[in-house]
Amino acid sequence: MSAHASRPLGAPVAVRLTVGLARPDAVPPPLLMLLGMVSTQVGAAVAKQLFASTSPGGTTALRLGLGATLARRA
Repeated sequence: MSAHASRPLGAPVAVRLTVGLARPDAVPPPLLMLLGMVSTQVGAAVAKQLFASTSPGGTTALRLGLGATLARRA
């Protein structure tokens, strides 16, 4: 076993990828990127509709409150 195998963070890219892919609970980075992009766009679309009934500050407060609620449950 090489010194790099015991320390995946300081290992070459190929070793880090192999260690990362061996974890069955790891979410693939492209899927995380896609979910982040979809979340941003959906949030902006909802916020645009809220501007008609609330102020920009109220819309921001609603988005932050909803985000905090969802993050706490996760």
